[in-house]
Parts: sequence; C-alpha cells; structure tokens
Amino acid sequence: MQAAFQGQCDSSVSKTINFPEAASQNEVREAFLLAWQTGCKGITIYRDNSRPNQVLSSRKKDEAVEKAGPVQERPRTLPGFTEKIRTGYGNLYVTVNLFEGRPFEVFAQIGKSGYTTMADTEAICRLISLGLRSGLPVETIIEQLRGIGGSSQVFAEGSKVTSIPDAIAQVLARRFGGDTPTEKAAGSTEICPECSAAMAYDSGCFYCQSCGYSNC
Repeated sequence: MQAAFQGQCDSSVSKTINFPEAASQNEVREAFLLAWQTGCKGITIYRDNSRPNQVLSSRKKDEAVEKAGPVQERPRTLPGFTEKIRTGYGNLYVTVNLFEGRPFEVFAQIGKSGYTTMADTEAICRLISLGLRSGLPVETIIEQLRGIGGSSQVFAEGSKVTSIPDAIAQVLARRFGGDTPTEKAAGSTEICPECSAAMAYDSGCFYCQSCGYSNC
C-alpha cells in the first residue's frame, strides 16, 4: 500500500509499521527489504514497548486498567503522611492517605505558583485518587506519571524532578516501590523555553548557553 502511494509522490508518504514486542530482527529486516524491493522512498517501523512511553499501547499494558473496579467509599478517618519535594514551581507538599496499608487518595499543595498550576495539580491528584479508589495498582500510576517533562525542571535529592506529575510519582515510588532512577546533569535534555536550545546544568540551575535564560 505504501509503495502504491509513494510511487505517485515526489518525496514520500509513510505509515508506521507497528510490530509486536516479540518481533525478531529478521522480521524487521524483511520489512525494510520489501520496502526496497517495491520501490518505497521511505518507511517507519516501531516495535511495541521499545520505549518507556508510547502513543499506542498493547492490550497487555491495559490489563491493569481493566481490573479497576467500582470506586470504593472513603472511610471517615484515614492515616497518612505528607512529604515535601522541590519542583521547578516551588516546594510541593504531597499528602497520601492509606487504607489497609495501601495508598487510597492523594492531595498536593504547590507554593506560590499561580492559580493555573494549583488547578492542574488538584486535577492530577483527583484522577490519581479516583484510580486508587477503583483498585488501580499504584505501580501503574507511578509508571504513567514518572518522567513526564515540563518547562521547569530541577534536581532534588539526587534525582531530576521534571514536572509536578513526576514529583508526585517519585513520592509514591519512594514509599510504595517503583523505579526512581538518579539522573545525571550531563544527560539532561532540558530545552530552553525562550530559544528552544539545549540547556546546561550548573550549581543547581539549568541555564541556556545560547540566550542566557536561567530557571533560577
């Protein structure tokens, strides 16, 4: 189908070939050879789960979502804890209430960052709480939130905090398990919001070597 369309174009028309996770190197090789044999100007292939975040998810990845049940009623009193974590928008105070030793609901309060940021933070926490009260595993929530990038990223306690959702995920991961890799400043992919150039990290701040912007 791609060969039929690309034959009538000066450049190319490409549709990604989505391979299952179990696809072999030989199957990928055959796809590229077939494209060459049929005169395609270019193709794109993607193997499921070859990246930590992707637009399309396999049925296996969605099984945890399907297991979510009815929303559990909130008991009158719940124990919990509050943890402070530094973000690019100021200190974030994350409160997690527990039911039978497992996280049941999440609240977060961000410092003087503006009403929009506070509204977004509240919305995130409401959705997290809804998932937890519906039986969604906390590991699944951590996986979905961890690493979401934002325009203001900082290093805190040896790990890069890329956004408010990422900060909440790190708090949950520290308490209930999950991957919280320590990110090195040299490997940062922070982008300057002013000129879109790559930013460098030094003395606790990201700064742009092109235009001089700093997030401190």
